[in-house]
Amino acid sequence: MRTHLAVLAVGCTFLVWSCDDGTPEQEIEDRGAFSARLTLSLPDHGVSSVVFSVLGADEDCAGNVLASKTVTLGGKLSSDGAAHAFADTLFVLPAGTYRVCATPMAGDSAADECEPGSDTVEVAPAETQELVLVSQCIGPDNGGLGAVIELNDPPRIQSVSLEPARYITVCEAVEIDVLVEDPNQDAFEVSFSVSAGPAGSHLRSLDGHANFFGPAGDYELNVVAKDVHQGASSLAFPIHVADAQCETPPAVQAIFETRCAPCHITGSSGGLHLTPASASYAALVGSPVSAAACATRTRVVPGDAANSYLLAKLRAAPDICGAPMPRGQPMLPAEEIAAIEAWINALPH
Repeated sequence: MRTHLAVLAVGCTFLVWSCDDGTPEQEIEDRGAFSARLTLSLPDHGVSSVVFSVLGADEDCAGNVLASKTVTLGGKLSSDGAAHAFADTLFVLPAGTYRVCATPMAGDSAADECEPGSDTVEVAPAETQELVLVSQCIGPDNGGLGAVIELNDPPRIQSVSLEPARYITVCEAVEIDVLVEDPNQDAFEVSFSVSAGPAGSHLRSLDGHANFFGPAGDYELNVVAKDVHQGASSLAFPIHVADAQCETPPAVQAIFETRCAPCHITGSSGGLHLTPASASYAALVGSPVSAAACATRTRVVPGDAANSYLLAKLRAAPDICGAPMPRGQPMLPAEEIAAIEAWINALPH
């Protein structure tokens, strides 16, 4: 809120010289003066002048003006270490009580930033009263700032696990799991990248876990753990991929040879021959179903047992073509189906 303050009114007697011009002596004695000064806090807030107005004591500043003067804003008024822009003037008036209003002006309009000053003054005969008014001006808003610094430690990579091993063949994918701890208990993210190696490799990652496979060659992978404050730590590690003829792993091949004989072992029922291990791999992985009604489906979708037709046949799913497998035999034990499912999900994809 802006307010104004009337500061000081003091009387000072001064000597009046006059000539005998026929003016009654009583009229001379009944006249007095007051000087008015308006101060503004620096800077000048665009104020170029001040309008001083004299009104009746009971009037407000919007009332009937008896006398008025426009005064250019002066320089800097200093006292007791303070400094204010100011304007001042002198009125000679009949003795009595008056209201004095001082309006800071910015050009032809009242200033927006500085409030008018107003107070009453008693004009005594043969004396000058001094009236000091203060215009309160709007200053810039200030606020507080508290500064805090906190020490942050980056996440720490505790271990990297690679399954089945750091050395794999082109027929395998390596599953990578990273254990990360943050000393400050901050949230963090883990990301993987291939920083070196032959083109054509595949890397998928999610929540500290990654799956990698690629053409034969030597690779360098990089894992980065970064917290919410951008503190980060990284670790590079090698993976070697050897060339090989892909085969169904021994544990799964043994299930095929035991449960799928003789139709797919000594024969090739439905165009599917499951021995030796290299033949079963080639006949299953990525191969389309031979039945015309299901030709859009794939026998084994690498990395996706749920959409592999082989699992649908073994589980007697309702959308298969023909009979469930093995034909005319009990369903495979759950542990054997789980072993086939794990092999499919671990295939490079």
